[in-house]
Parts: sequence; structure tokens; C-alpha cells
Amino acid sequence: MSLVVVPTWVASQSAFPSRCTDARIDLVFVLDASTSVTEPNFELMKDFVKDFLYEADIDSGNVRVGVIIYSTKDHVEFQMNTYNTKTDVYIAIDEIPYRYGSTNTADALKTMRTEMFTRRNGDRPGVENICIVVTDGVSNINARRTIPEAEQARAEGIHIYAIGIGLSDTRELDGIASKPVDENRFAVQEFSELRDLRHKVFSALCSTEAPIITTPAPVVSCADARIDLVFVLDASTSVTEPNFELMKDFVKDFLYEADIDSGNVRVGVIIYSTQDHIEFQMNTYNTKADVYNAIDEIPYRYGSTNTADALKTMRTEMFTRGNGDRPGVENICIVVTDGVSNINARRTIPEAEQARSIGIHIYAIGIGLSDTRELDGIASKPVDENRFAVQEFSELRDLRHKVFSSLCSTEAPVITTPAPLVSCADARIDLVFVLDASTSVTEPNFELMKDFVKDFLYEADIDSGNVRVGVIIYSTQDRIEFQMNTYKTKADVYNAIDEIPYRYGSTNTADALKTMRTEMFTRRNGDRPGVENICIVVTDGVSNINARRTIPEAEQARAEGIHIYAIGIGLSDTRELDGNGSKPVDENRFAVQEFSELRDLRHKVFSSLCSTEAPVITTPAPLVSCADAKIDLVFVLDASTSVTEPNS
Repeated sequence: MSLVVVPTWVASQSAFPSRCTDARIDLVFVLDASTSVTEPNFELMKDFVKDFLYEADIDSGNVRVGVIIYSTKDHVEFQMNTYNTKTDVYIAIDEIPYRYGSTNTADALKTMRTEMFTRRNGDRPGVENICIVVTDGVSNINARRTIPEAEQARAEGIHIYAIGIGLSDTRELDGIASKPVDENRFAVQEFSELRDLRHKVFSALCSTEAPIITTPAPVVSCADARIDLVFVLDASTSVTEPNFELMKDFVKDFLYEADIDSGNVRVGVIIYSTQDHIEFQMNTYNTKADVYNAIDEIPYRYGSTNTADALKTMRTEMFTRGNGDRPGVENICIVVTDGVSNINARRTIPEAEQARSIGIHIYAIGIGLSDTRELDGIASKPVDENRFAVQEFSELRDLRHKVFSSLCSTEAPVITTPAPLVSCADARIDLVFVLDASTSVTEPNFELMKDFVKDFLYEADIDSGNVRVGVIIYSTQDRIEFQMNTYKTKADVYNAIDEIPYRYGSTNTADALKTMRTEMFTRRNGDRPGVENICIVVTDGVSNINARRTIPEAEQARAEGIHIYAIGIGLSDTRELDGNGSKPVDENRFAVQEFSELRDLRHKVFSSLCSTEAPVITTPAPLVSCADAKIDLVFVLDASTSVTEPNS
């Protein structure tokens, strides 16, 4: 006869309380592995964890479990999304090594909050977050930070059960636990008593009628929203690398419910310190997984705080058609910073105003700021709905819900990239751009000019042949970059525009206008009979070569039926510009102060172009009655001295 010995711990396991049977819980254990614990007692601690999880519904996905241990340093053993079966969790717990050292509970609590209860590591929206801390001693490293770290975790909705073993002073343990203390703090004298404590902790956990929900569920009104979204992140020295990681976590947390994979939401990120750096554009990645990976790989770039340049780059280089900005889709920018600008400070608010003026809605988030005036100036209006301030980077996670609520409560979103005018949808146009590439323009601004041209052509029906495009640039001399019959697809036109070099020099607008008229609007170079001829001149200055000929050349072009739109940048004297444009001047001459404003001007020029009821036809269609005529024709040409050779 054999005797079967049944271990007493099996008999003691009470069934999971009925109200917890179907509970969905995200659960993290924080285990003290300091020297005072000793290795045998640490094994008892691990047994307690497995005993506690005996009835947990892990395999169905209702319960997710993570474990972090700590002594002098903390170590995440596994995240909540590392294992999805109880067997794997048990095996992982058995393999956790004992790591002796001092007692640094503060850092362990911080890591639990900032690195474990995160979306990428298994934290779920709408699911209760539970942390169980097991320790045998009072902190002897970062002791002053222990209770504040616990308070911060609780403030973010993490419910903490604190278990102490052999403590004569429970004040720190009381400060760690959620309130009321008598329901969330448990004390025993021996590690062997942990086994019996399991039932008490479980009873407390399952008696909660209304669990605290940490990760907010998405706002329903945003479920199908189409958004072009750019994050502008401060990576200056004052941020510090650990806090920059929290900033990146905030971005990923914010994007958890964003519908990226379907294409509804596009995301770009730019970071800045002394200089700005575009990490990726809105059309770089089209899956959430790729976006998350790209965010994880963003390096910390310390330096000064140059918010102005970052805002300018966001506006001029990210919210552009070529980089993923879509017509008719709301443009949102979220700026996250911990300080006031110390480079180009006077330009910061004007740059934000410029971005808002072209329809980019800005949410401004500040961390630890005693003076929020610059932050207020960056944010869209009203300030109280678009500016958010917290004291610690760790508070960013909780802020996600507030920003999302504000974003989703907008009844009438601001549309930035205008949809094309229907009246131009089937228009047939022969179009030439005359671009000033003189020294005063500068190379960066010339690139903005090229962006304007591409942006203008975004809706142009080039591939079908309705619209033909040519480009000429000029400084001291003019140069035809391509004729209207050189390229037949928008892709080829875009590539050709990108390759146009900057050619500095003086401003010889007259010769450029003449070349446009005599060498571009010609049959052999793509000009078509019966099709409207349009010229768009973009310049930043008054002619300083052949200045007296500029307006007469424009008049000659207009006399031949070429409709001219004249765009000037930063001009204090617009008389020459007025003379270049077709009449009436107020419908055909456009003036802005900065090259960055060209993008917004596209809509105005397009509106003017498309509102023309009776287009001016330049190249006359042949008379049908002459189609089969037989004619003997002689030209008699005056070649006398008064004609001169150029006029011949």
C-alpha cells in the first residue's frame, strides 16, 4: 500500500471569488530581491506569486501579468505582453534569479509605471491596472522618492497593494499603498505567511465594485476621423534623455487608438534642440507597427531650445503635398516642450501664428514651466482648450486623454489643404512658371518656391494631357528648365522640378518674360491652339537689369493673349509687380512677406484662375473654311536700315 502525500498548499488554494471570474486585469508584481530578503525567502515570494495566479484567467487573455524585481537596481523580468499562457508565466517566474543588493523601491515603482504600464508593453485601454508590491524593508536608496513615486503611479490610475514582511515601521508601506490603507496594505511577520495572505489580497481586489480605469478608452467621435498629424518634440538638454523617452512613450500612447493602418491618420515627427530634425514624414510609414518602431529609434539630440525653427520646418516642410499632407483633411500639430525658447525666441510665437493662419491646429504641451506665456502664444485659440501644462514628464501619460478629448470635441475641424475647385477639374491649360532665382532669393527660399509650384500642380490634370507645364528660371540670365511638351506625367514634372538648381545672380525679369513669350508659348514647344495660356511669375525683387523693359515685355505677352499672375515676396514697392500682372491688378497680383506664405497663396491664385468665365485664347484655332484651300502666297519683307537686324 502506498501513501500519497498531498502538499498542503494545494488544499489551501481557494477558488477565485466569483465576481473576479471574468475580470479583465493588467497586473504587475514588484518584488523586493534585496540582500535582507535572502534567497530562500525570495523563492517563497515567487511561490506566492504563482499561488496568487492559480485561478487567474491568463490563457483567455482576461488577465495579463508582468514582473519586475529590484534591489540596488530594478530589472523587468517580463512584460504583460511577453507571455499569454499560465504555463509560460509559471516557467518564467521559476527562472527569475535572486539579485541581492540594497533596497531601491523608488526606481522600481517608477519603472513599473513608465515602462510596464504602457501600451507597447501590454497595457490595455479600459482595463483595470493593478500593482502588487512585496518588500521586507524600508528603502535605503532614494528613500525620499519612494512615496512620491507611488503617489504618481496611483495618480495615473494604478491601484497598488503593498505587502510588507517583518516590518516594525510600516509608514513607507502605508504611503505606497492605495487608500484606504487598511484595505490595501498587508503586513506579516514571516515570508512563510505570504501563502495565507493570498486570499486576503484577492478578496480586497475582487470586492472593488467600480474598478479604477487607467488607460482611457478612445473617444468614439474620433473613430473614423481623418487627420494629418505632426508631433514637434523638444529634445533640448534640459529635457534629459530619460524624460525624452517618456515623451516618446506619450506619443505612442496617444497613437494607440489612431487608425493608421487604414490610412485615416497619417503621422510625422520632428524633434528639435539647437537645430530641428525631421524623423519621418506623414507619408513615410503607413502602419502603426512601423510608426512605433520609428518612434522607438528616435535618438535624443541635446542642445538649446530653438522652437521657432522647428515650427517653421513643421509648416513649410511637413505639411506639404509632397510629404503626405492631404487636401480636405484636418491638420493637427502637437508641440511638447519643457522650456522657453533661448534661440530665435522672438520668432517663436510669430511662427506659430503663421502655422495657425494656414489652418494648422496646434496643441501645446508644457512640462514644468513657471511661465506659460510662450506656450500660450503657440497654442491655437481658445488657449484653455489647446494649451496643457504639467509639472512632471511622468504626467504626460495621463494628459493623453485630455488632449484627445479636446481634439475629438471639435465640431467643425479646420481644413488646411483646400480641395480643388470643381470648375477647374476638366480645364485645359498651357501653363508656364517664371521663377526668380536671383541672389536675394537665397537657396532655402528657392526650394520653398519649388514646393509652391509642386503644391500648385497637385490637382492639375497633367497625365490626361489637359494641363501642360513648363518652367523657366532667371537671375542675370534666364534658363528654360523644361518646355510644356517635355513631360507628360505629373511624376516626371515633379522630378524635374526637384532637380532644378538654384542659379544666383541679378534680377533680369525682362529677358525671362521675353523668353517665356517667344520660346515657350510656341507650337513646337507645346503651346496648343484653343487652349488658355497662363503664366505665373514669382519674384522677390524689382528688376536691376533691363528694368525699363520689364513692364513692356509683360504688356507684350499679355497682348499676345498670355494671362499673367504676378506673385511678389517681401516687396515694399509693388509697382513693377502691378505692371507685370494682368488686369485688374487686384485679381492677378499677389503679395506676401515671407516665402513660407507661398503655400497658402496657392488657393488664392487657383481661385482667381478658375473663376475666369471666358478664358483668353492665345493661339488661334485655324479657320475651317481654309482647311482645303489652295493658295499661292508671297511675303514682301522690309529689310531697310531702319528695321535693324534684331527686329528682322
